[in-house]
Amino acid sequence: MAANNYLLTVNAFLVTLYGLVAASRYNTYWTILVPIAGLLVSLTWYRIITSYRDLNTVKFAVIHELESQMPAALYDYEWKKAEKGKGDAYHPLSHLERWIPIIFIILYVVLCFVGGFALVPKV
Repeated sequence: MAANNYLLTVNAFLVTLYGLVAASRYNTYWTILVPIAGLLVSLTWYRIITSYRDLNTVKFAVIHELESQMPAALYDYEWKKAEKGKGDAYHPLSHLERWIPIIFIILYVVLCFVGGFALVPKV
């Protein structure tokens, strides 16, 4: 959660910086560089979310394996009740939260094109 908050703040800063640069007389290469930085941050963010999801998958596989040796398997029972994340009972957070960096990636691609067109000399 701390990583998500930090990266959301960084992206908000970059979008704000882009708006300030685009509205100023210094809208040269900064209108391309800021979205490229944002793309890199958002791609990293997406990878971090994927990494945490994969780590949790492994952790719960270990828990389920240990539970098979015990008289009660509460996590396994809960997972079955949650329809293994594929039904209406539960939607894994990582499946929802990964859309945030994807939206920023799309925004930065659009801003790269807008910023690129701003650099074209006016005839």
